[in-house]
Amino acid sequence: MGISRFAVALAVSLSTVGLSADPPDPVAVYKTGDYKTAIPLLQAAATTDPKNPAIAAALLSSLVYEGRVDEASDLSDADAAAFPNDPDVIAARGEFAFFISDMGTAERLFGQAIKLKEDTARALFGKYRLFRLASMYRSARILCLKAHEVDPDDARITVD
Repeated sequence: MGISRFAVALAVSLSTVGLSADPPDPVAVYKTGDYKTAIPLLQAAATTDPKNPAIAAALLSSLVYEGRVDEASDLSDADAAAFPNDPDVIAARGEFAFFISDMGTAERLFGQAIKLKEDTARALFGKYRLFRLASMYRSARILCLKAHEVDPDDARITVD
């Protein structure tokens, strides 16, 4: 598992220093967990393709994990209006709610995302985090394994 993350990070690093003809995929950079690098790439992609929910969700999550709360708050509100039924965007909004300690909203958003699409990795992982906080370790473990199964390339979703 560690080697595959290393390989992805190396590929992204090589492509960002110009050894590849193709520009890096901003969502792939986001999945490596390098949010600082991903944010400007995602912002540029969002400007080019504002209707892409994958980019919107990745940008919101990246801002959250970099602690850019004011920007994340504004984007969360905008995403709620622009993508009201996209499970990945709803899960990213749940991550923001979790980050600001609004656990009730986080739980509601994660549940809503899972209801729309059962295999929403970040929503499953968000529920895992909530269950773990509630000392529901067995249920949490099952959710974490499922999230990792759905998206094994996401560096944030680790099986511990």
